[in-house]
Amino acid sequence: MNTANIPLLTVCIITYNHEKFIRETLDSVLMQKTNFNFKILIGEDCSTDKTRTILLEYQKKHPDKIDLLLNKQNLGPQRNLMQVHNSAQTKYIAMLDGDDFWTDPDKLQYQVDFLEKNQDYSGCFHTISFNTINTSNRYNYPENVKQDSFDTNEIISMVTRKWIIMTSSIVYNKIKTGNLPNWMYKLKIGDIPVNLLIAHAGKVLYMNKTMGSYRENVGSLMTTNAYNTINITKQRILTFKLFNQHTNYKYRITVFKQFLALFYELIKDADLKKDKLNSIYYSVQFNYYTIRLKHINKAKSIKNNLLFLADCFRFIFNKVNHGGAL
Repeated sequence: MNTANIPLLTVCIITYNHEKFIRETLDSVLMQKTNFNFKILIGEDCSTDKTRTILLEYQKKHPDKIDLLLNKQNLGPQRNLMQVHNSAQTKYIAMLDGDDFWTDPDKLQYQVDFLEKNQDYSGCFHTISFNTINTSNRYNYPENVKQDSFDTNEIISMVTRKWIIMTSSIVYNKIKTGNLPNWMYKLKIGDIPVNLLIAHAGKVLYMNKTMGSYRENVGSLMTTNAYNTINITKQRILTFKLFNQHTNYKYRITVFKQFLALFYELIKDADLKKDKLNSIYYSVQFNYYTIRLKHINKAKSIKNNLLFLADCFRFIFNKVNHGGAL
């Protein structure tokens, strides 16, 4: 069997109303120089501009390279992302948003070469040139990264410290990671859960090499109310709860520590707004995970279960009577 023409990688793109950007996005993929075959799979989510027309034009020019998933109704970014990623049938997936683009023609070859030679890694990402709205300012992100290899617990901790994995920089092993699970339908964010699943499958490498560009544009998720700090904090909490269940609580100590940081942010916001009910609710959550961490390595017994419950009541009573998280 001749496997030379079987694609090794799929470039997964989701797009909606990217008429101004999609040509540059596609050209940056088509310029890639590789010694392997790859496909471009695009989920077009019922754009109201000329995005779909442009995609059909490109597919006509590159019928063997470009496959289109032309949604009959708007799915939203999360469902569109899951549809595209789960439809990819190659060993590797490269992620690229429809308003971003790559700047290095050797990007895909560089990342795939590393993953092929280092089977204990499930993914790798790189520096991105960051473009802000209504300005020509450009800077590289991330900068001053002190390590290049990350395990699962380090990726989990990255969520509340400094997230450095830009979506359009990641290439990962689809065979190791598998399809995106159905619990992701409950979320409104895709980058963090996808990268948690990648990290769960193996180590992740950071490449200090700028090979792409992120474009922050009007109408993108980061410019909408859905991306405000509080909504994102709540989404991250839900992500960790679902990921925790998915991995059978394998990383529960690290996850619970992230809960403390995230619930603390919600407490501060509620206190700032003088929202006492939510302040109490988030503080109870904060104290619950504080107690879970305290008891996590203790053997299960009637005595230890009673001590756990006693700690819970003590923390809750203290919050109601004195206010503030302990």
